Amino acid sequence: ASRKGAQVAFISGDVHFSEVQDIEPSIMGYETVEITSSNLHSSGFPGHHLLKNPNPRRRVATGTHNIVLLEFSDTSEFAFHVRSLGWRGSNLFETDVHIPALPPSNQLLVQATETTDCQALLG
Repeated sequence: ASRKGAQVAFISGDVHFSEVQDIEPSIMGYETVEITSSNLHSSGFPGHHLLKNPNPRRRVATGTHNIVLLEFSDTSEFAFHVRSLGWRGSNLFETDVHIPALPPSNQLLVQATETTDCQALLG
């Protein structure tokens, strides 16, 4: 079944750090994000994400062991809070995401299993 016109937010992992990236409207036709959660028990280290090529889309990131939580709002808008927690619950980053609302029947959250899947979609 086709979901033409549905909103998406990309969820990915397996890069040994966590981050939130802004995807510009010229790519998807609307503003969206990619959220990467990938450092719960990997071989990353603090600052690991800084050794990769600079990423102008990066909003926030951490290379410290962490888990990323998404807290969705109860409204009809596609909005959520992203928070990265480190050891003993320390707050490593947090940011709010708001994607202009489409009708609720058109909202869709797509999970990609590899970051390269998202990069292939974004060109």
